[in-house]
Formats: sequence, structure tokens, C-alpha cells
Amino acid sequence: MPPYRLADVTVVVPAFNAANYIENTIASVLAQTVVPAELVVVDDGSTDDTAAVVQATFACHESHQSRVRLLSQKNSGVCVARNAGLAAAKGQAVMFVDADDVLLPWALEIIDAELGANPDAGMAFGSVIYIDENGDIAQRPVVRWDHDDSLSTWLNGNRVRCGSGALVRREVAQQVGGFETSMREAEGEALADWLFYLGVRQHGPTRYVPAPTVGYRQLQGSMSSDPAEMLEAQERMYQRVRGLYGIDDEDMASKAIIDHGAYHLSKTLFERRWRPALSILGQLGPRRALQAAPRLFRSRLSLFYWRRLITSVGSSVESVTGPVLGRKLARSVEAPPGAWAAGTYPLALNEYVDLMAPVVKDRYG
Repeated sequence: MPPYRLADVTVVVPAFNAANYIENTIASVLAQTVVPAELVVVDDGSTDDTAAVVQATFACHESHQSRVRLLSQKNSGVCVARNAGLAAAKGQAVMFVDADDVLLPWALEIIDAELGANPDAGMAFGSVIYIDENGDIAQRPVVRWDHDDSLSTWLNGNRVRCGSGALVRREVAQQVGGFETSMREAEGEALADWLFYLGVRQHGPTRYVPAPTVGYRQLQGSMSSDPAEMLEAQERMYQRVRGLYGIDDEDMASKAIIDHGAYHLSKTLFERRWRPALSILGQLGPRRALQAAPRLFRSRLSLFYWRRLITSVGSSVESVTGPVLGRKLARSVEAPPGAWAAGTYPLALNEYVDLMAPVVKDRYG
């Protein structure tokens, strides 16, 4: 698997009715510290002004006219749009970025360096931070430091976390066959990226950069914002993966769903979303709900949400009983923030970038 140059990277942005966000997405790609060789936007039959916004945004970046393209197709789903972008890509490596997400300015440079330094790897990616509809970071980011590249870990969930920001060698993406297009109605496109990454993992190791690189926008009404719907889709998806990879282990499937259920349940409890929490319990059923209970405190992300919840309770106690008890309760569970979580939240994304730029420079040059 030959190494490639920075000039050989293509960024593909599939877009459907994304007029409200795609300008920021395009701007984030073209504002990279190392700009990709080409940016291909695929308009998936949008009925709003997506195409016009894309053209206007391209016009505002005159110096990049030679590297931007807009393709149009009838509405066929994000997977077909991604595959169209992959087919049109000229770079030796491709990064997919959804039309409502954004790349942090250093993303491509540090991920590319990791993939270029490991010619046996088929893919490299960084960490995801979650942004809201306004592009603000609502909660303190969590950046994991380790990367377990075992197949069992990948089967237990999407290590990339979303469909944006992973840099994949084009030949590997083509060998995988791109994104599965039959899933549009069956399991939901929200999990098609996980299946694609699993296929990439089967062709060689993956690499991880422990730094925030993608702002993943969580919109109200999307599948990713409905934990119960996501859990149901994950269960169907896992059964599909078991068949594709010949994994005849029902216990592994059940354990994965219980782990996912514990994570989603802790997240909804932290957000005080009681109805989705009850839906998750119903989805799990009595036996698996009982098995999920210990995992509410065991997984790292679940523990993060519980820490935040108890810290919030500590603040409430402080307002009622005075500062001593409340602060003691909050401090007893709040871990010291890491370098990637500096600042006071909620925080605007551009302010976060300004805070993190010196950290990135110090760690990655």
C-alpha cells in the first residue's frame, strides 16, 4: 500500500437540504492548515437552496476555484452520494464530511501525518466533539487517549463515532465497495458508516490521533439525537454484521446491545430526558435492563455523564445548603479537565479553536 502526498487528498461532502449549514462545512474544509487537493460536494437531489449556497460559497473562495466541484444527482440517500463522491475522487486518500459537520482547522494535517507515517494502515481518524444547531459546544469534550483496534472492539461500536473526519486510502475504500446502499430503509443510514469502517478495518489496521478533529452536529429530530431509535437500529445493525463476518456468538451480540443501552441510558438521564430513558428500558427489556445497570457506572462515557449529573446536583445542593456541602459533593466526582477540555462550557466553536490551537502546535508541530 503506497504512501501518498498531502496534495492527493480528496474531501467528499454529501448534501441533502443542507442550505443552513453547508457554508460552514465548506469553509472549514478550505480553512485547513493543509488544504486538500480537491473538495467534491454531492448534492443529493436537494429541494432547498443547497446547490445555490454551495456555488455562492465556492465563489467566495476564489483562490480555491480549481479544487472545488459540485456534483448533482437525484435523491438517492447519503450512501449513494458518498459513493458518487468516491467514484469522482482523484486523490489517493478520501475524507468524508457530512454537510452539517465541520472540520477543526488542524484536522487534515495531523490525521494525514498519522496515515502517511503508517503505510500499512487503511484509515486514520481523530476524536469527535459534539456541537449543537448553533455550532456551540454544549458539554466539556471527552477525548480518549487509547485506541483498541481489535475486531471485537469495532464490532462493539463505531470507533470513529460518526460519518465525518476519517481519512481512508481510496484503494481500500474501493476494495470495500464503498458504502452499503441497501440500508436506506432497512437499518437506517446513520449506521452505514460503521459498516464501512468495519470493512476498512478488515483490510488492515486503523490509526487514531488523540486530538479533537471534527465538530459533529447533533440536530433535533435526527436519529443520533433519538437514543431509543438509535439503539433499535444498532441491534438490527449488529445482527447484520454478525452475518457478514460469520460471527456465531449470540452472547457477544447481547453484550454489545447491553453496553450500548447503558451508554444511551446514562446520556438521557444526564440530559434529564425521562421519556427517551423509559423507551430505552423498554427496548432492552427487563432482563437486559438489569444487566445494563452495573454498566451505567463502568463505561468511560457513561461515567462521564454520571459525573456531570452529580456535579450538577452538587451545584443545586450548594444553592440550598450553602457552598461547603455542595462544592464538596461536586469536587468528589469531577475529574480534572484534560488539555482538550479547557474553557468554560457551553463554548462557541471558534473560541474553542482559539484555545486549542496552541495545544495542537505544541503536540503536533
